[in-house]
Amino acid sequence: IGIVRIGKRLYSFFFIFIQKLGIVLNGNKSQGIWPMSIIHFTPYPFRVGQKIHICEGPRKGDWEVISVDDKKVGLRCPITGFTAKWARFCYFVEEKDAPWPAMKAADEE
Repeated sequence: IGIVRIGKRLYSFFFIFIQKLGIVLNGNKSQGIWPMSIIHFTPYPFRVGQKIHICEGPRKGDWEVISVDDKKVGLRCPITGFTAKWARFCYFVEEKDAPWPAMKAADEE
């Protein structure tokens, strides 16, 4: 009986402690919410004909978008005429306050 009482008290203590941290328990799955500034990366929606400038890295410079599909983007250098098809590598970055860790994708909200 003493162990059960200690167990219940310990459980109650941790339950209150977890609630104070901002965690909501849902069965066995916790839906923790720690609001903080989170950086969201989404693939940039290129369109054929766009003129872009890549600021850093091995692809830096000016490019024109010549093709786009689900996995690759085709670019042409306006100076040399060099064309390349690369895996989509540019991302739109947005920083905003959000729960972390996220329990579902941000685009589902």
